[in-house]
Amino acid sequence: MRHFLVLLALVVSSAVAHAQGAPPMPPPPGGGAPSTVPGAPVSNLWVGAGGELMPAGSFNTTTAGTTASGDTATAFGLVGLLDYQLSPVLSVGLAPRYVLNVKGSTDNESGSMLDLRAYASAGTMISPQARLFAMGGLGYSIIYLPTNGATDVPNPAGLTLTLGGGIAYAMNPRLVVLATASYEFGFQSVSEGGVETDLKLDYLSLGLGAMIPIGG
Repeated sequence: MRHFLVLLALVVSSAVAHAQGAPPMPPPPGGGAPSTVPGAPVSNLWVGAGGELMPAGSFNTTTAGTTASGDTATAFGLVGLLDYQLSPVLSVGLAPRYVLNVKGSTDNESGSMLDLRAYASAGTMISPQARLFAMGGLGYSIIYLPTNGATDVPNPAGLTLTLGGGIAYAMNPRLVVLATASYEFGFQSVSEGGVETDLKLDYLSLGLGAMIPIGG
């Protein structure tokens, strides 16, 4: 049976703040000081996209009492971002992701994965434009295995837990770029021929992204 890793990297909040002698910034994803200048762009809702590199990971599968484990190959993810600011410290959001090259390090064929994730983050400003944040997320992932022409290949699916953090930098009042690092724990399973297989899929994820405000 092929062993595939589900990965995740949660790209989450970003931030903006007042710079000395510079125009005030809008409130950022993940919280931050809102602008107090009338007419300045202000929004609690941000959208964006990013990419992720998953350079390391491991899998562990258990089928009928037999366990197998190994490392994963490097995978790549495309991430969408939707972030809503709850307070100057906290934000919540969605970070769906599609992952390519999902496979074990010794496998020749690769699959892909759809990862549907929600997260919460908390952060603090470390400079007028830079914000440091931590985040945690829960998700549900579906791994699409290579079919080799077959039409009845079952797809492992299950919950994921992601922990991570990063830094966000305000390029201007309407553009924030961010860099993240996260680690995901996966709990997928699949049933084939009446036999249940449990997977424990872990992955390190490094991400880059950008966000813009909606409205304001």
